[in-house]
Amino acid sequence: MSKSFKILILVLAGVLGNDANASCKTTLDWNCFDATVAIVGRTQAGRVASLCSGVAINSDTIVTAGHCVDSLSRISITEIAVYLDAVVPHGAPAAAYGIKSSLGLNRLYDRSRSYHFHDRGLLRLDRALPSNLNYPLLLAPDHSLITSGIVAGATLERIGFGQRQAANGTTENRRTWNRPVIHEVKADTLVTVDPNPVRGDSGGPLFLFVPNEGLLFVGIHSTWDGASRMVYSPRVP
Repeated sequence: MSKSFKILILVLAGVLGNDANASCKTTLDWNCFDATVAIVGRTQAGRVASLCSGVAINSDTIVTAGHCVDSLSRISITEIAVYLDAVVPHGAPAAAYGIKSSLGLNRLYDRSRSYHFHDRGLLRLDRALPSNLNYPLLLAPDHSLITSGIVAGATLERIGFGQRQAANGTTENRRTWNRPVIHEVKADTLVTVDPNPVRGDSGGPLFLFVPNEGLLFVGIHSTWDGASRMVYSPRVP
């Protein structure tokens, strides 16, 4: 993890999560995941050029996969739409939010390597999201809740805007909720067993739900190995 990325995460760790609904500390429902967003890059003609998921960690900062940030920069998309609703609307405005600055990729990110190692990125928006979202908790990796909860066999909550077929036969990107099981814990990566990843899920958050504490942000959905049904997700922070 780059030094600037880590400093930002750790500084925010002590101040986030205070606005979360109290009920989300004991029981999860769809409202608890309202800070998970769809990130849509569109061309000037309105064509969707990229679509990823992400999670707001405060009112103007989104954490997503590094390859999503990389994709936006490589195709010269500087205006994005960020959607908070459950379904990404077709034909929506081309630029709901602008990218004030790309806070960058992890310095070790290498898209030429298998499974997008160190696949973390940040986006800073040019205007604020609603301030009352259920922002996730961020804790240092050596916190007792993390070290005791992030173990093989534990179940995580994975949220993303995966492509699904609508009732009328068309496809839509809808907020989805899956519960992958941790297969292996590595120093920088969580390997989970997850049979359901689809286009648009990349960059979505993985949470560890701790009763009476809430949702701890522990990883970013990155790359699916279809052969083994394993997902390789960079750990956060």
